[in-house]
Amino acid sequence: MTNKGKGTLVFTVVYVLLVFFVLTVGCMSKKEVKEENDVYEVIVDGSTARNSLDYWGTYEGITPCADCEGIETTILLNQEGFYTRTMKYLGKGDDNVFIETGEYYWEDDEFTIRLETDDTPSYIWVSENSITLLDGDKNKITGNLADFYVLRKVKQE
Repeated sequence: MTNKGKGTLVFTVVYVLLVFFVLTVGCMSKKEVKEENDVYEVIVDGSTARNSLDYWGTYEGITPCADCEGIETTILLNQEGFYTRTMKYLGKGDDNVFIETGEYYWEDDEFTIRLETDDTPSYIWVSENSITLLDGDKNKITGNLADFYVLRKVKQE
């Protein structure tokens, strides 16, 4: 093979690899979210929970309680930016139900919602068909009870 033939072969291989790389990177359209040291990092394109998910609706679960059987927690997020949170302290009688209403706001990452309260704001991480209650520093709660801080979306009929 002549030097000219080797140069053409190398150019062709490099060109094919470059086209493959461009097509592979260009076809990445789905946003990935990964956890790293309890910090959420958003990767790839412009899709966020706010612009890609039908996040509004009702979410339910039983969250941990230090001095009761659990807190039956319901959070309703509406499309107009208002929420209602109902907390029933299980095993404490029927008069231990608390209802909180207010506005919610998206944080800059557009995966975290801040619930405005009279006291300290609360934060939730929005996922497909669930929300996760975060601590006051916007971190995911870890440990054996972590799954209890995930509220599941109630299917609307």
